[in-house]
Amino acid sequence: MPNDGTKIPCALCGRMLPRPAMERFCGHWVCPHCLAEETFVCTCCGNRAARSEQVRGISAQVCQTCFDAHFTLCSICGNLLPQEAARWCFLEGQERPVCACCMAAVPPGAALPAFDGEEHRR
Repeated sequence: MPNDGTKIPCALCGRMLPRPAMERFCGHWVCPHCLAEETFVCTCCGNRAARSEQVRGISAQVCQTCFDAHFTLCSICGNLLPQEAARWCFLEGQERPVCACCMAAVPPGAALPAFDGEEHRR
C-alpha cells in the first residue's frame, strides 16, 4: 500500500491524487469527483453503490436490492411506496399496489386509472 505522500491514480478517471484524498470503492481507489458522479448512498440500507444500481424514475436514492426487498410503486400515481403500506386492488385484470392517497381519491365502485409513467427499473 502506498504511503500518504504517494499519489495514486483514480481507477475511473486516472487522475493522480494523494491516497488520503481517495476513497475505496469495490476494492479500487476512486477520486472524490468520480465517487460523487458514479456512485450514490442508498437511503434505505446506507451502502454506497454504483449509479447503475440506482432505481430510475423515483426521487429517492434507493438501490435495486432494497427496492426489490422493501418497496413497490403505486399503480396509479407511480410514487414510491413501502410494500407494507401498499393497498392491493384489482386493476386491468390483475391485483396491483395502490397508495392510500390514490385509493382515497377514487369514489367507491369507480374504475381506477393505471399509472402510465416511465419504467422505474434499469
